[in-house]
Amino acid sequence: MSSSVFPRYNEILNCLNNPISHILIVLNLENLVSMFTQKSGLQGTAATTIITIIMHYVMQQIGKGGFGKLTSVLSDLGANLNAENPLVKQIQEKTGIEDSQKVTGYTQQAVDLIKQESIANPEGIQSLFKNVVGATVVDTGGEVKKGIVDRIKGLFR
Repeated sequence: MSSSVFPRYNEILNCLNNPISHILIVLNLENLVSMFTQKSGLQGTAATTIITIIMHYVMQQIGKGGFGKLTSVLSDLGANLNAENPLVKQIQEKTGIEDSQKVTGYTQQAVDLIKQESIANPEGIQSLFKNVVGATVVDTGGEVKKGIVDRIKGLFR
């Protein structure tokens, strides 16, 4: 295709040929919940509720410090989970699961999964957080990071 007909063709091609772009497209809330369901055995809306509550909580903890703190926040959170933790109580209330030990276990599994994905696929998890939580994630240098959808949209402006 000629660059005079479509001047940003090569940019789009490079973006789509980037392996990270393919990962970003694949990692979405449904996939993360599916991974969580496989690990935990928990089915239905409770699994989605747990993942989204944790994501919102983590974004509050990250604040303006940026996405670079994600692994640290998840590690701290994972080390401090028990039945009295406010996050565990919130998840228990929203899911209706009565056994606080089960809720603590599910929360731990979800935190561990998100942490694992943040290490294996930082761009994908960042995009997922941005889409699910609706927040712009900023790295430690203050630069706004864009997900694949934003990058592709930008090519057509």
